[in-house]
Amino acid sequence: MPLWLARFLARTGEAVSRRIGKPPLLGTGQLTFLQWQARADNTKAREQLGIEFTPWRDAVRRTAEWIVQSTRFPQ
Repeated sequence: MPLWLARFLARTGEAVSRRIGKPPLLGTGQLTFLQWQARADNTKAREQLGIEFTPWRDAVRRTAEWIVQSTRFPQ
């Protein structure tokens, strides 16, 4: 999507959201943040605090197992 169109839709969405009292799907501030292409980095936490993070595949697998075991999901 062209940036000019995304900006237009974000501004329009904010105007509509003020009228209907619901948050916009994507606000101008969020669009600006997405333009930065920011990436999270946990290097400082690992090096200074010694934190070990669970790989995302293991975390998803463990979460799915917990949902099934806790009967929160119909089998």
